[in-house]
Amino acid sequence: MKKISGDLQINYWGEKNSHLLSMKGKAVSNENFQSALNFSRSMEEFYHTKYGGNGVGGLAACQIAQNIDDVLSLILLNEFGHVRVLANPQIIKQSTLNVIGRIGCFSAANGEKALQAVPQWMQVQYLDLKTQKVECIQLNYPVTNIAWHEMTHLRGASYEEDMLPGTRLVTQNEFEKLNAHTDEEKFKLLLGTHPLSAVYTSGEVVYSTKTIERFILDGLELEISK
Repeated sequence: MKKISGDLQINYWGEKNSHLLSMKGKAVSNENFQSALNFSRSMEEFYHTKYGGNGVGGLAACQIAQNIDDVLSLILLNEFGHVRVLANPQIIKQSTLNVIGRIGCFSAANGEKALQAVPQWMQVQYLDLKTQKVECIQLNYPVTNIAWHEMTHLRGASYEEDMLPGTRLVTQNEFEKLNAHTDEEKFKLLLGTHPLSAVYTSGEVVYSTKTIERFILDGLELEISK
């Protein structure tokens, strides 16, 4: 467990508080509203202290929870400097096209990175703790990449469960050892044995998932039957 500031600590998979990371976030209700409000402020304080310099990023309550009562359905999103906490977030609508994005987790002790597929945009319904009203916002990629990951935390799951099939986990040390320094080089390495690895050179990968996966790479279309 690594000390950050005051009583705030980050929980790591495979260490002391892994059981908290594995728990489903408890819904925020009238009964625990004040506790959720207080903990949301702790999340913001922690994030600004440790990760405030990131352009986009996020945090889930379970990542700094020190007891079961703090494992709440709360996520923090940093949308290019606009930091907010969403309670009880639910995706109510999303794009038919997905983007393959790189993802890391603050709770991954070895700094692993992976690839996951997320919507280009999605509408998220949530409880606003300041107004105590249910609101809805639309998030666009790359923020959807962060929000998807944080909501994975809320179901007690690891980001590994969202990995694109056929791709691989890579640690920061492995990136350096294999001379993968640019975004394209890292993306290519993360693709592993996925069919896209044979054709990917650069750029954002957008695709639709039906019976046939259709990928679009810099205007070049590639179809892969499932």
